[in-house]
Amino acid sequence: MAELVIKIGSVSANPAHYQDGDILEAFNRRRIRQSYAEQICSITHVNFNSDGLNPLNCLTAKMYDQTALYRYVRVSRTEVIRTNLDTGEKEAFSAKPNIRGEAIDLPLYLAERIKHPNHLIFGTKENEVWYGHNLRRTSHAALDKVWNAIETETEEREIFYQLWPLSKRERQAYLAISVQDFTDNQAALFVRPELKLIGVNDRGDDVFDVTRKRSQLINWKNLSLPVSEAILENKTVDVDIRNSLQFDYSKIVKTKDKITGVA
Repeated sequence: MAELVIKIGSVSANPAHYQDGDILEAFNRRRIRQSYAEQICSITHVNFNSDGLNPLNCLTAKMYDQTALYRYVRVSRTEVIRTNLDTGEKEAFSAKPNIRGEAIDLPLYLAERIKHPNHLIFGTKENEVWYGHNLRRTSHAALDKVWNAIETETEEREIFYQLWPLSKRERQAYLAISVQDFTDNQAALFVRPELKLIGVNDRGDDVFDVTRKRSQLINWKNLSLPVSEAILENKTVDVDIRNSLQFDYSKIVKTKDKITGVA
């Protein structure tokens, strides 16, 4: 299950502003799973060990083992080994610059990092571990492993985290509906603006103007909803119908006409 968040009412008559029916957000199942996993595995839930570092077997480290691109392991006072978790390729870094001119003052780097109260350095002193390009590998397969660790080590269960965590204010202001799952690319299409090329900047890059905040919309007034239009337009009532019914986005999402701006 995935979700689309719909604008109720237009900001103004200007098509460059949000209009009634615009799709404000598109949350697919992968994004929902990742969001809750991040919250549950947050470093703020981890207590330091006697070295003032995060235990290597904590949930945060286990999440990054599956979702980060790089894992760094200190192997001596001045040297660290970086492993690409996608390819397994390893590379050493030290105070001596490599062929690309990259170097690291490892003692200084770690001393600065651990000053932060929520630092992300794991392991033990002189055997520190950390990660780079975190949350770059968040496929369902990777998230399956993260959630398996969560359910093994805590009482949390993914079944209880099926809906995007909308605030009360968001539920009052917008209409969130459940739809079948969609890809990240499809999510980007749902919230894509309509752009017009207006020139080129000093660097030679194209410059665009936003002619419409969204190029697609949902005419929510045509949906069979369990609440009235008046309630939705009131915006003081907390409305959440996501568990009540599911729509087929292929039948309700329309592309705006380039002239009239309506579906």
